[in-house]
Amino acid sequence: MIRNKVYSKGEQIHALISNTGNYNTLFPVKGIIHDVKHGDTITEYQIKILTVYDDIDFIRRFLVGMKFRKDFGNKTTTWKLTRKNYTKKQDFQDLLDAKGELYKVVVDGPMVCKHKNEMMELFNNIHNFFIERTISDLFELCNRTPYSGGTYYYESKGVFKAYLLKFLGERGYGNDGFIDDMLYRVPSRELDKID
Repeated sequence: MIRNKVYSKGEQIHALISNTGNYNTLFPVKGIIHDVKHGDTITEYQIKILTVYDDIDFIRRFLVGMKFRKDFGNKTTTWKLTRKNYTKKQDFQDLLDAKGELYKVVVDGPMVCKHKNEMMELFNNIHNFFIERTISDLFELCNRTPYSGGTYYYESKGVFKAYLLKFLGERGYGNDGFIDDMLYRVPSRELDKID
């Protein structure tokens, strides 16, 4: 059953796109729906990108040269752009305005919203998850026993938490429950219970 809102061809929407090599890097964009594919559980959209909301430095590092799904058959396309040709955001916008038909991508329905503020709220929620997972992974890397002589070693979760609380400062996350949830590691005795 389709649970996300369904949009029609020709509608202007906002979406979060990702390249096929790194699904954790999302790009907030504005686009027009070029084609729609309805599945049993999800709707997919092929969109023509009108605007990318990231700054030019992020675009040059993570968008240029990446592969994207270009159609519903899982074919990909590489955006063969030369980074040096895009020094300002307007340079990239001019490309989209002139040759936008070349830069169509497929987006899953849950990543599509009608309004920019809805898309940015979705982006922030997903991005928060990525950041929290990265912090948890960082603790795992800094806490390994064989790494005990390493530069970034933390001997306990308590010490790491203290530095993390200092880093987070006045952001409203400074409670132990939030930090514990983020850093929680399943003990090996609990992993043994998993079939």
